[in-house]
Amino acid sequence: MSEADAFSWMALGPWDWTFLVLSAGMVLWGAWRLLRGDATPSPSLEPLPASPLPAWPQSVAMFCLFTATFAIIAMGGAVILAPVVSPLLGLIVADPGATIGGFQGSSLVGGFLGQMTAAALLIGLGWLEPSLLHAKADASDRETLRADGPGLRRLLGLFAAALALTTAGSLIWTAFEHMAAGQGTVLPDENQQMVEALLGHQGPAWPVVVTGLYVVVGAPLVEELGFRGMIYPAFRRVMPRGWAVAMVGILFGIIHGNLATLLPISLLGAWLCLVRDRFGLGACVALHAMSNAWSLAWLLRAPDVARHL
Repeated sequence: MSEADAFSWMALGPWDWTFLVLSAGMVLWGAWRLLRGDATPSPSLEPLPASPLPAWPQSVAMFCLFTATFAIIAMGGAVILAPVVSPLLGLIVADPGATIGGFQGSSLVGGFLGQMTAAALLIGLGWLEPSLLHAKADASDRETLRADGPGLRRLLGLFAAALALTTAGSLIWTAFEHMAAGQGTVLPDENQQMVEALLGHQGPAWPVVVTGLYVVVGAPLVEELGFRGMIYPAFRRVMPRGWAVAMVGILFGIIHGNLATLLPISLLGAWLCLVRDRFGLGACVALHAMSNAWSLAWLLRAPDVARHL
């Protein structure tokens, strides 16, 4: 019997039902926000800052630069910095060798430090050459999300819209899976490695805290700097905006390395390009962090239902 077949609605607890009710409410609110125009491309955009490189070479250079930075520093930090971090952990925690789902805690700390190093490098490059990193909103209908009541409500509405989009993508993928199964083709439906690690963790809490930093702080910061801050503006220089949005969304989905989540993550990645145009890169980082925090919280509090939805 498959894991999905073994799932029982009757076995759900209070946290599971809380997750279902809150998620349904947020998705409905988000769908309403989308219908109001939160996902509608801005009518026009201001020109991007002048670049010292021709458009096509800069597009290729931005993609290669971010890919190398992401692979070598952000992801490679788990391997490069782990030997340095491990003895230092012994001074802070009682069990420095703790693991979470097969991931060494020291590797997670190294990975987080690598993410922050990569983010600092990308920000530094943008400071040295402004055309490399474009963070400001440039839409004709751009808005400012201030840290006040209306601004926070607007941000929460955008987050609900993001949940609605990813839910729609998940439902479309599920329907496709069933159609493929009806034709005799079984598509992979595994959770991402980090999801499985969290679901099976029974050890000390500190690796979970580090995982939270890795997922909620490091990943949104470095990925948004790269995808929406560097690659998307570079692609906009050489292709129509719609193609740039679609290409960045697909690349964003692919880099997460999971076929079952490719469609919803690609939709989120494409939509965040529109968010960057209207609200700036800071809103993208915040929404990305909120999305990851939402998933992480429910994987910890309601794992039985969260892993299936």
